[in-house]
Amino acid sequence: MAIAALFGANAQEYQQISAQAAAYLAQFVAALTSGGGWYAAAETANATLAHEVLNAVNAPTQALLAGR
Repeated sequence: MAIAALFGANAQEYQQISAQAAAYLAQFVAALTSGGGWYAAAETANATLAHEVLNAVNAPTQALLAGR
């Protein structure tokens, strides 16, 4: 009987720890998902800005070479 009680207690403790780990994992995944969204938005904004700057810098050369 003592062994069964010990295993029962261990099983309950395992279930509690497993539930805590699952909750932590869900929070971690949510944080990564949110961070990924912010990263993608920042990359898009920076790429657009860089493209506009490069177009402005290259415009005189492109205009000069377009006449050839």
